[in-house]
Amino acid sequence: MADACGASLYVYGSVANGTVRPGRSDVDLLSVGLADPCGVGKVLSGRYADLCRGVEVSAFTAAGLAGDCDAAHGDRVFLRHYCVHLAGPDPSAALPAYPADARAAPGRARSWPGQRQSAPLPPAKSGGRSQATGSSPQSSIASPA
Repeated sequence: MADACGASLYVYGSVANGTVRPGRSDVDLLSVGLADPCGVGKVLSGRYADLCRGVEVSAFTAAGLAGDCDAAHGDRVFLRHYCVHLAGPDPSAALPAYPADARAAPGRARSWPGQRQSAPLPPAKSGGRSQATGSSPQSSIASPA
């Protein structure tokens, strides 16, 4: 799908880090240059409904990865360190290993991984990891009780 249109496709989250729970986890994909990420997410969610809770497709643009602003820097850090390349050209291969720094965090908190292209998930119950809501995914760590 991504190869045919020249787009790049990555997986991140529980599938990429090995903590997936089949049938209970969703699959988080990130596209760079995919024309209809929302449509792709809907098709894949339907196709794999028996294996996962859903397929979420977020989108970056090549232009959004360029530049020196904090958001672009945060997106590049995310792509380089938290995503596993699946198909298409791999712009992350040319990126350096970035150190963890405060500059990446603000860019991440505002926009990564790009603008979510599907309906947001409801927040998790108190005491657990919260899911992002709104137009951009974020991760939160619950404070100790």
